[in-house]
Amino acid sequence: MRLLIIVISIIYSQASLACYSPRGGEEYDNLIKLEKISGNTYRATVPRQLEDLKDAEIMLAYSEHGTKGIPVYEPYETLKSSYTKKSASAEFKIDKNKPGKPYIVVMWWPKECCPCGIQANTKYIDIE
Repeated sequence: MRLLIIVISIIYSQASLACYSPRGGEEYDNLIKLEKISGNTYRATVPRQLEDLKDAEIMLAYSEHGTKGIPVYEPYETLKSSYTKKSASAEFKIDKNKPGKPYIVVMWWPKECCPCGIQANTKYIDIE
């Protein structure tokens, strides 16, 4: 019986440490530098790492429902990033034919389970 109580306590304590939603907000959104190269071609640059998290993952997303959060049910693509010691950047071209308005989402994922990652995003990007 004692063993069962210990096992249940461990399971509940691990669940309470789990992160159910990444941290985010304006302070992280402001880390994204968006540069227009030409027409509908842009470059997004962000810090390579934040805190003790993995390298930044840059995504181009399309949505009609706002620019908050990681797109799950809407079109998005993970961009191929190039890295320097301090930054990550990705060039991309906006597809006018995709449904929704384009914006950038950046995610710094945790290296292992349970600490929260950090998520940032831009406002909608204008299409020419």
